Amino acid sequence: MWHLSFFFSLGSSGTKGFAATKINQDELNAYLSEVRMTQEELEEYLSYYDLTLNELKSAEELRETLGPAVTPETLQNLLKQYEMTEAELTELLMEYGELEEGDSIIDTFHFIYDIEDIIDLEMDYDEEEMEYDEEEISDLMDGLFTEIGLTDEELDRFMNHLCLSSKNLL
Repeated sequence: MWHLSFFFSLGSSGTKGFAATKINQDELNAYLSEVRMTQEELEEYLSYYDLTLNELKSAEELRETLGPAVTPETLQNLLKQYEMTEAELTELLMEYGELEEGDSIIDTFHFIYDIEDIIDLEMDYDEEEMEYDEEEISDLMDGLFTEIGLTDEELDRFMNHLCLSSKNLL
């Protein structure tokens, strides 16, 4: 009995252990190679999203969760999708502090979704800065009121109520 516990303690001492995973280790190793990460780096990355490897059942589920790996091909597809050049994307990533001068997008990012999130964030800001004229606002409001099912009479009463309420505030 003593010998058995001695061997178990030898096997666990001095090695850096990883959390047990439900993912087949060969599958996981292939995935790690594909995304250019160590298991420790992947576990750290997942922790930012409050996930662990143990919560995921397969390398396929990892792919679905984290998105495609950044490769020259996936990067070109992303650039085409957003109608950007690599220089424009590089500039954007530098503005957001995600890339340093001279760094490569492919060497810095592991997953396309991370890059896409930054692009989408920037596009949302651009959309917020768009100006609308009165006719466009009216069309948007008409569409909204139609969508929620307000009749013209209900809309008139609602607008009158708003006008009265705003006068009472003054």
